[in-house]
Order: sequence, then C-alpha cells, then structure tokens
Amino acid sequence: MATGNIWCQIVDHGFKPIETPFYVSLGNDNANIMDLRSKVKDEIPIVLKDVDAICLEVRRCEEPKLSANATPNTLKRLIKTINFSDVTKVIRLASAETVSSLQLSENETLLVRLPRDHGVKRKHEEIKDEVAEQDHDIASKRLKYIQEQDASANAAQQKTLTPSETAAVTNIESYQHINPVFNGRPFDYSGPPIGLYHPVFNAFEKGLQANDPIPLDIRLNVQNFIQLSAEVYSSETERLTAVQPTLFKLFGGQLLAFEGKGVENDGTICVTTNSWNTSILIFELKNEIGSGNVDPFLQGTFAYQRYFSGTNYPKLRRESYCPSMLVAIAGPWICIGGAIYSKTPIAQPLTDFIWAGSKTSQACLERVFYCLRAAVTSLQQYYTISLPSTVDEGPCGFPYVREYNGKSFSYAEKLGGEELQVFKVKEGDVFRVIEFAKQYNEAAHVSLMETNTGEIFAPALRYISPPVYGGRRMVVMDYVDGKMMADETLSSVHFDQLKRALGHLHDAGFVFGDFREPNVIIKGDRVMLVDFDWCGKDGEATYPIDLNIYDDIQWAVGMGPGLVMRKEHDDYMFKKLVQRHTSQARMFGRRAVNYVDG
Repeated sequence: MATGNIWCQIVDHGFKPIETPFYVSLGNDNANIMDLRSKVKDEIPIVLKDVDAICLEVRRCEEPKLSANATPNTLKRLIKTINFSDVTKVIRLASAETVSSLQLSENETLLVRLPRDHGVKRKHEEIKDEVAEQDHDIASKRLKYIQEQDASANAAQQKTLTPSETAAVTNIESYQHINPVFNGRPFDYSGPPIGLYHPVFNAFEKGLQANDPIPLDIRLNVQNFIQLSAEVYSSETERLTAVQPTLFKLFGGQLLAFEGKGVENDGTICVTTNSWNTSILIFELKNEIGSGNVDPFLQGTFAYQRYFSGTNYPKLRRESYCPSMLVAIAGPWICIGGAIYSKTPIAQPLTDFIWAGSKTSQACLERVFYCLRAAVTSLQQYYTISLPSTVDEGPCGFPYVREYNGKSFSYAEKLGGEELQVFKVKEGDVFRVIEFAKQYNEAAHVSLMETNTGEIFAPALRYISPPVYGGRRMVVMDYVDGKMMADETLSSVHFDQLKRALGHLHDAGFVFGDFREPNVIIKGDRVMLVDFDWCGKDGEATYPIDLNIYDDIQWAVGMGPGLVMRKEHDDYMFKKLVQRHTSQARMFGRRAVNYVDG
C-alpha cells in the first residue's frame, strides 16, 4: 500500500495528459488531498505557475487502473478509453480525504486535472466550499478551546484546598502539576505576558515610567500608608484593620471581604453589572514576610483561579479574558500584579516587592498607587461600558491587538508551539504573520527582503511596533504559503539559495544565529528565512541567555548562553542542515546528493 510517494499525472481540463507521471513525497500518514494538491503545485511550478492549488481536481480511476510503470504512450491510450462521466469508475477525491485511507496500490497513479481557465479565476462554488471549510475549522477549534477552559475551571472548583492552603510550600508543586495557574511557580508554569491579553497591564507598566504630577490625596495617603506599614502588629487581623481604610482610599474603590466556595480573601473590589458581579482587584495580606508559610501573591493567584472558575462565570470567560489586578502585602512590603483567564489562568507580578516602611519609598509608592488607581478605573469602565465579545472572533487565546497603522485584522490560527506568540492573521483579502517578539532585528530582515542581486530571501516586513505589549514588539510580515523545511526533501537549488542568503547576511555584518529547520520556509524551489529574533552583529551581539543547552541540539562550538555570535557558527549550522537533509534525500535519489558529493 503506497502512502509516502504518490504517483500523479497532470491532465488538462479535457483530460489530455500533460508531460509524464511524477511522484510527490507526502511523508505524513495524515496528509490529505489538499496537501497533495499543494505538493503537486510545488513539484511542477512552471506548468502550474498561475494555478491555485485548490482549483486542482484529483481523481482516482478504478477501471482501468493507471500505473506509472506504463509507457507514456500506453498511459495516454488508457486515459483516452476512460468514461469520465461514470462516477463509479472515476472518483473525484475530496479535499479532507486522507491519502492513507485510499490504500493505493504500488505505482498506482492519480489524475490531477487543471481547471478550465488554468486557475486564474476560481469558481464561486469552490470559494464558497473553501470558506465553509475554514469556518467549520475555526468553530471546531473554538469549541475545543471552550471545552479545555471549562475542564480547567471545573477541576479548580472541585479541589478541596483553599487558595492559602494551595499556596503553602508543602502543597504548591503537587497542585500545579494537576490544575495549574501559570504564575511562574515552578518555572515551567510561566505564561506569555498578560499585556498581550488586555491593555490595562501595559498602561500600568507604562505609567510607572511617567513623570506627570501625582494628585495630593494620593501623596498624603501614601505617607500615611508608609507609617502604618512600618508598625509592628501582633496579628494579621490587627495589620489588616490598620491599613485597610487607607488602602481603600488609595485603590479608589471599596474593599469588600469575599467568601465563596473554597475561597476567602482579605479584600476585593467588585464591579456589578446585569450579568455578573466581577472582581477587578484581589487583595491578600500577611502580617510579616514568612507568616503562615505562604506567599500572599501566590495566594492571590489561586484566589483569582477559584473566583473566576466559578459556575457564574462561563459566559464572562467566553467574552473576556477576565482581567483583574492583584495586590499582595507582607508586612511592610507590597507587590502589584495582574491576572487573566485563557485556557487556564495566567498571573504575573507587575512590580517587585517594594519596601513600604520608609520615607525613602514615598515617591516610588506614589507612582505605583497612582497607576493602580488608574487601572482600577479602567477595569471598571471595561466591564460596565466597553466589554467586547470574542464569541465571533474564532478560537480564543489570541492577543487583544486587532490593528496596526490603522489597518485592522482578524486572527486565523496560532503558529508554532505554545511558547511562541506567532499568529496567522487575515487583513482584508490577504494573510499576514504577526509575531510578538522580545527583540527583533529589523535591519537584518530588511537586508534579505530584496538583495543587491534582486533575490528575495525573507517575507515582506510590514510593521514593527515599540516594545508595548507586555514588553513585546509586534512584528507584521507577509504570510508565505509554504512548508516547513523539516517536512520537505531539499534539492541542491534550495541549498544554493540558503548559502546565498547567509552570504548576504554575512556581507552586511550580521549573524543569523538560530539557523535551524523551523526558521526556513520552502515554497516550490524558493527558500525564505523567517524569525530574526536572534540576529545580531558579528562579534558584538550575544546569544540569548536562555539558549537551550539541555535538549539534543548540536550547536556549533562557541554557541551558548550569553556567548558572542560569530559568522562561522552559521556556517557550521548550515553544514549540519545539509548533512541531515541530504541523508534523507539519498533515500529518494534527489539532486541534493550531488550538492554534498560535489
């Protein structure tokens, strides 16, 4: 039964054979007919230059069977005898049908039929079917997202430990492995920046760097808070009673004690609407650092989880990421953070634990409480006035950002692994890729968009933002409808292009850095480099301090966390790519073998 190499014969719209049979390598038992169409288009780009892959018809002949072993003339004669109107003998294969389900015999050949107009204009029915298929895919992804979110929320409601018990050092690690809050404890449970999910957190962090005047009432209350924080109290209740009235004035909202199923916290600010009673600030306090063997910030994150996983909040979780501010106090120390609810809650501190027991902290705390009050006001308006619905935006888990430079877009799907913030989006009638990157080398990317020889080795770069979204920059580029390098068998043409692309980068003084398969896109006989996060100047820039040295990755000698980047590292990684892919190519007799041997 053939599943890897599939023999195909191109025929025009009148079923007249064009050229001779050829095979395409799918390399995946789950590949479907749409994947086959794309592979066919990539395999013979000259013939199919103006043909949209979705317009190609794939047909299987049951009688007579077509074989690639037949001579070209014999195959032509057989095709002439076929009654293509007999759907029992000539079957048109659907896009979603997997190739493995066909159980093709060895050398059995499928017919790939060109559209009547060679694909320049697509039929209305085809477009309608494709849109319906995409809508169904988005709906199914959204349903899966909701199911995973509900499962997480239900598990949180079923747990027997309270947030304070969960945050205890004796319990936190075992609980996190079962029903986690992505709060950074342990390190593997760190989520993406919460500033990607709501602008209130970005505004808070930006405000901390501002120097606009602070209202007098905040300044006076901060002075009082410092004096109260420095006092020594015999119990948590005594400290809470002392500082709560001042905190009420600083927060800009009434602090209410909240008790519910399995949760009790020291205070919360709520917004009440016709649909729900929502906490926009959760406050936890400990009498001193180490009191009760619990970190108040962690306790606040678990209180948030229990609160928003409640049975009253499924609708809110579908329409919002449930943004909320977190305040943690341990004796004369205070920390401000935030939380959102995606598939599971993500919570992060937005400040350090700040010393609040001395006059030297007056100016710092004035700014912190000023920004916190603005955040509380912003969330009050968000939940009561401007709460948007994400119900029609496809699957959730996407950042809140929906435009750049006055151009709006919608998210289509997430690309890459969970740790990456890379998305395929639709802007009008075209697709783009948006990445939220910690750093990005714009100059290196631009240098490959069109080289001095006229070659293009990188997608067109449309926009790069300042570091706004949780400290990330939004990078917008054209979407390349190609395949990952790891999924392709490369030819010497591809390797030559890769070498030239590296040469252009090196001539400009840059080192690519992360020269591995995920950062190379193959489209037909063209090669594109993507992901210029690591790129830097030769001999000056350094590799990321968190470079992965634990997995089985064969880095070049001299590559490591924080080490200086060199061009020869790229050269070594290029040679390793050639070795890996030519070993694969030898199994198929591809030209790539000549690249190494020659």
